[in-house]
Amino acid sequence: MTLTHTHPKYRSDIDGLRAVAVLSVVGFHAFPSLIPGGYIGVDIFFVISGFLISSIIFQSLEQGNFSLSDFYVRRIKRIFPALALVLVSCAVLGWFTLLAAEYAQLGKHIVAGASFISNFALLEESGYFDVSSDIKPLLHLWSLGIEEQFYILWPALAWAMWRYKGSIFIILLCAIALSFSLNIANIHSDQASTFYLPQTRVWELWIGSLVAWASLYRKNYLNRLTIKQNTVLSFLGFALILCGLYFLNKQTIFPGAWALFPSLGTALIIIAGEDALFNKIFLSIKPAVWFGLISFPLYLWHWPLLSFAHILENETPSRTLRLGAMILAIILAWLTFKLLERPIRLSTASKTITPTLVVIMTAIAATGFFIYKHDGLSTRSIVQNNIDPRQSANYSSFPSEPCFQNLDPSPINKFCTKYSPLNPTKTIVLWGDSSTGAWLPVFQKIGYEHDFSIINISFPSCPPILNARKTRFDFPESRAYCSDGKIQSDVLEYIRQIKPDAIIVIAAWNSYSAVSKREFLTDIANTSADSASTVKVLETQLPQTFHALSIIAPTIIFKSWPILPLMPSNRNVEFWGNPKKVVSVSKTEFNADNSQINMIFDRLPDQNIIFYDPSNKILQHDQYVSVKNGVNLYADKYHITPQGSLLFKEEIEELLDSLVITTEKSSDLR
Repeated sequence: MTLTHTHPKYRSDIDGLRAVAVLSVVGFHAFPSLIPGGYIGVDIFFVISGFLISSIIFQSLEQGNFSLSDFYVRRIKRIFPALALVLVSCAVLGWFTLLAAEYAQLGKHIVAGASFISNFALLEESGYFDVSSDIKPLLHLWSLGIEEQFYILWPALAWAMWRYKGSIFIILLCAIALSFSLNIANIHSDQASTFYLPQTRVWELWIGSLVAWASLYRKNYLNRLTIKQNTVLSFLGFALILCGLYFLNKQTIFPGAWALFPSLGTALIIIAGEDALFNKIFLSIKPAVWFGLISFPLYLWHWPLLSFAHILENETPSRTLRLGAMILAIILAWLTFKLLERPIRLSTASKTITPTLVVIMTAIAATGFFIYKHDGLSTRSIVQNNIDPRQSANYSSFPSEPCFQNLDPSPINKFCTKYSPLNPTKTIVLWGDSSTGAWLPVFQKIGYEHDFSIINISFPSCPPILNARKTRFDFPESRAYCSDGKIQSDVLEYIRQIKPDAIIVIAAWNSYSAVSKREFLTDIANTSADSASTVKVLETQLPQTFHALSIIAPTIIFKSWPILPLMPSNRNVEFWGNPKKVVSVSKTEFNADNSQINMIFDRLPDQNIIFYDPSNKILQHDQYVSVKNGVNLYADKYHITPQGSLLFKEEIEELLDSLVITTEKSSDLR
């Protein structure tokens, strides 16, 4: 016979607290200026989840009827129905609206969401070529991943501690301290990992577990508190949450110590109990309880609706559209709760329902994997009728190979690719950040037609400047090669060894400029990069780098490429009856953004160095535009599309012709 868990007494104020959590998140995503710190609603959810799950586990252990299988059956019946519906809905809507690369990424996110590892999948995507977070319909599932990972491990761990008479209170305190310490230790050096990884977020769930333990085993102490004292606790808890909602914002380095505001605030409200005045008057009222009951499906529905609206509008949707999306999310959440989630959760036919739900979720994951592995199913009409900015323009007949044929220990081996005909007449080296990967198609085309060997050395989010190192990493993978300032010297030595006929340097100079304050650099070990150190690196190390390259071979430096203020539209269709918008950057703004870097360029000697400004080709009426001759130029806010790069073929050929064929140096191209 299957044993059942003992459930703690129902508390309507907990559902009201859920309402605070979900409405904070929804409000932040829809109207961030109104609730700048609304993202802490997720942290409120974490503490609530830790409390409720641990209450069930501890009471079941106390009464001797704990069953892991029964626990997981309940979790499946609670989570799978609504999640499966949202995943399927996103896949269907994505079929009709997303381009191939976007749909492929959605497929990957469906797999991650269905297997509860979205936090790990999203952590790997914090890069320049990554799709903007606003157009990831399943971005919000990262928090569900952390909760489910907790649900998988914590019951067995709690059972083991109980079985072997471990002091759960002491162990929980130590576990919370360890996880919180990791959070504090890593928040400044690797904010993305600290945000997404379970080991730096689980302390919030364990705070809920500690409250559950105290509610069960220190009940006598808690019962001694008067209603007045509990009311003070609940108001103090709400004050902490309120401070987090309105004093934190997108620029706050979170979680870090700031996560204590929602975590401790939630714990105090739970400890205060349902008779505390705040809990009784505000959290237990019917509207709050109603939103709490639909909080899970509302959380699942709200972000995909906002995200798809953003995708179709190609910018932040209007207030009216966002409000409409939130009303629709509430309606869908109520229908999901009423017609799907609640009937399945309360059903006693677990022997058939649970396996069916597992099969459905597995099928959804398999479908997502199919979409991902088949590159977003590019035969769909939305792709056929539109230009996919990430569509490959590589030439299959132009073979590629690693720069190092043997298992060379060189750290640049992973980031260096050679495209070469059978009998190359010349060798061209491209070196830069992710920019070189974006411009690579035009050089492949030129190499294929002229029998040139093209070597692409691309280190995303790392400037091609000797000794330059970064101390903040929005692209986590770049920490491995851009934190010590040594990789650039390795690249320079490799270029010396191969003795190319020409060198092309391409980078997002306007990102590394101290004026833009997007990326900071330093050339001093064990110091944090800031504006002052960035200026020093650009003024000293940049000329040294270009000089060292020009001694090896004639060098072409690509000047800055404009960074758009928002994602471009690459769909040649109209949505909501509005025509496609062309995104642009003003000449005044672009010049101001590049003032510092251009002054440094202007001071460099002309000998053996040519500067090429690709932005001139897309300047129209003092605006740098995202579309040229009907071709979409931007794959995202910065990187050029493969098709866009080919528009520059003739100009680049002329530059290369003067260098590698006639060997005449032309300073008038500057």
